[in-house]
Amino acid sequence: MLVNVVGGETRRGFIVQRESNFTMTSEEVECAEKRMKQRWYDLVTAEQQGASLQTLDRMFNAYMLAVEEYNHCAERYLVEQAAAQHPETGSTVQKRKRRRKAS
Repeated sequence: MLVNVVGGETRRGFIVQRESNFTMTSEEVECAEKRMKQRWYDLVTAEQQGASLQTLDRMFNAYMLAVEEYNHCAERYLVEQAAAQHPETGSTVQKRKRRRKAS
């Protein structure tokens, strides 16, 4: 399930899309990676402790959502970084920066 909110954080395992006027930071990518790794650790720990298949399935789904979120964040960050290095792409981020400098 995708939810549009400002801020780019996850809530209860849902992927949260950032509004298009915000840029992705490396810290946000790192946080998404940490959440993904934590979900994996939690899943492995639960399996080792004998959790029910239903619980493991739910935890696996939460892990996969975290993977998708991380991939989305990482891809967006890389695209934004490439656009910042190549202003001829017409990036709206670059246009905003140019406007601010001109003011």
